[in-house]
Amino acid sequence: MLKAQGIPILPEDDDQYYAPGIKGAVMQLLYFGMAKWKTAGDLIACEHCRNAFEEMEMLDGDFEKVLARGPGFPMPSWRALKAQMPDWDAIRKQYEGKA
Repeated sequence: MLKAQGIPILPEDDDQYYAPGIKGAVMQLLYFGMAKWKTAGDLIACEHCRNAFEEMEMLDGDFEKVLARGPGFPMPSWRALKAQMPDWDAIRKQYEGKA
C-alpha cells in the first residue's frame, strides 16, 4: 500500500518481507499470531513501538500525508486515537536514550 502511494519502504529492501516466498509467509504467520493471541500481540507491538519511536513518528507523518490525499474520508477511530496521544516531543523526551 505504501509503495502504491509513492511512499518509499525504509529501510530499503524491507518490502521483501511482504512479497511471495518464505519471508512473506513468515511475516503473515507472525501477524496472524499477533492478531490471534492478543496478549502476545500487544506485548510485541508495545515493545517495538517503545524501542522505535523515531520510526513510529516517521510512519505517523507519512500516514498523515496519505490521509491528506482524501481529507473527507471518515476516520473516527484514527482521529480519536490521535487525540489521546501525547505529542511527539513528549514521546521523544520520555523514550530518548532508553533502549
